[in-house]
Amino acid sequence: MQQLSDIPVTLTASDCRSTLCRLDFNHADPYAINDLLDRFPNLLAWNSDLRARTTENVQGGYTTTVFMTRDGQVLPTLASDQ
Repeated sequence: MQQLSDIPVTLTASDCRSTLCRLDFNHADPYAINDLLDRFPNLLAWNSDLRARTTENVQGGYTTTVFMTRDGQVLPTLASDQ
């Protein structure tokens, strides 16, 4: 399996439906996860949109929750994003 990132990252949860996937990653560095997020859709060979939110865990480290469209799908635009 190809290494996804230069930082230790653990995929702790995933849920994919017909148009959207939710992925939860645990990691130690709040900024280095961006490298993984930049490369991840290309590793899947998907044309997709994604949004991510990183939160600090009480026990240390960080969790990043990613919402990523499946190949060829587009995330809806919220009125506040326009």
